[in-house]
Amino acid sequence: MISVIAHLTARLTLIHRRFAPEWLRLKYVYPDLAAKEWKHWWAVTEADRLRLRVEIDALCADLYGLEPDDFDWIMRDDPTDPKGFYRVDRKLPFRERLTGLAAAAFRALKEGKWTAEGLRGLTPPGSPNLSNDEFFEIIGIPELTSPAAAKAKNLPDPLILKRDGCHKWEPENFLPTDPRHGWTWDHCWQDAVALLGSEQAVRDYMEGKKEEAVEETKDDGSKDLFGDPIPEKAKQGKLF
Repeated sequence: MISVIAHLTARLTLIHRRFAPEWLRLKYVYPDLAAKEWKHWWAVTEADRLRLRVEIDALCADLYGLEPDDFDWIMRDDPTDPKGFYRVDRKLPFRERLTGLAAAAFRALKEGKWTAEGLRGLTPPGSPNLSNDEFFEIIGIPELTSPAAAKAKNLPDPLILKRDGCHKWEPENFLPTDPRHGWTWDHCWQDAVALLGSEQAVRDYMEGKKEEAVEETKDDGSKDLFGDPIPEKAKQGKLF
């Protein structure tokens, strides 16, 4: 499950060309990523980003060994708690907030209605993969992304459109003059070579090889996305 969370987190956060080497290493570790082009994995739209955040929260709650009633209490709508999670998306009805959605998703997870292995794009060919519409239907709020479900409830649009942000992501349509151009794995390779200096450097990074000349890494338990110790130079210093 931890590998699934790492994959979901990468989709949510590594959405810039500067992360091309990390994406190539991810594809090296998870060959199934080749099923879709590089920037098709990026979670840019509000629907994708909200779903990933909901899934990650639910999966983390499961890793902590919580029960649905425990997580419901943690995510409860309690305005009297000055530090409560109710403050997240507080302008929205509770069932539309990240907290309400995460609680509903966790309960559905524990009931076996979805699994970490069944998430979209993370399973071998022929295995079930959930679309956004199917996922939100499973957790009880299909009108969040489905136009048909929204219409059935006499809503003008899916509820996701109430949230600011990107609602359309088609990187294959960006023109060469657009700085966002370059959406395939070949483009990812080109960016990685430009960043690391050579094709061999990219291959070494993909395979997790470490050059002897690189500064020594003090292993204090800090790990990167791939489970390797973080070099001392790369660690963030204290803020205060």
